Amino acid sequence: MSACSTNGELIIEQAEPEPEATAVVAEPAEEATEIPTEAPTAEAAIDGDYGSDPDLDALYDACGSGDGTACNQLYARSPIDSEYETYGATCGGVFDSPVANCVLDDDGGGGDGFDDSGFYGSDLDFDALFDRCGGGDGQACDDLFLESPVDSFYELYGAECGGRYPDTDLFCAEIFDGTEQLDIDLAADSYGANLDLDILWDECGAGSAKACDDLWTESPAGSGYETYGYTCGGRDFNDAACSDILL
Repeated sequence: MSACSTNGELIIEQAEPEPEATAVVAEPAEEATEIPTEAPTAEAAIDGDYGSDPDLDALYDACGSGDGTACNQLYARSPIDSEYETYGATCGGVFDSPVANCVLDDDGGGGDGFDDSGFYGSDLDFDALFDRCGGGDGQACDDLFLESPVDSFYELYGAECGGRYPDTDLFCAEIFDGTEQLDIDLAADSYGANLDLDILWDECGAGSAKACDDLWTESPAGSGYETYGYTCGGRDFNDAACSDILL
């Protein structure tokens, strides 16, 4: 406030009030966005589709490269109605519908290019060994492996001791009588995993149609047990009723 006089009058001047200070409110800081440290992983493959089983993937690839034996093995070992099974049954997509055998004749001929020799039903002597092997006769499995044609399903069935031990290179007689220690990893859903289903497996392998049907219906879906029952103990791969080919 100040005072001044120009003609003797006192004039009082009042200073304008200082403007009130306005509080400055800070803008809220944006929340930091978390940056993922790992890239998102691809969705896992569905069971039964390519990519869900490394062993079946290997057979799938070999089958697609023209290996008929790999196609047969893929079909026999795959979950029912899976992509693997369909690919093996059609010989790697060569055919529109399933065929009995994807292995070519030695001379490359044989009607449509494929033949059914080497499968159950094509040789009575080998069928007899097949039945004994399927029932648990280790020596019969070894004889079937050694005497049957190379790359035939008879040979494969004998080598795997009636489908029980697909990863062994031991003689089945030595495994079955206990003189050779079994040093392989048994499948969690196939022979050796369940005693009751093992009994049905043995009876089915020996030729019991009822045991095959019971094994198929009582086994976990997509398991090795189910496949063995469904194929009548490895005898048929074309959806035949086991009662039509077994007693």
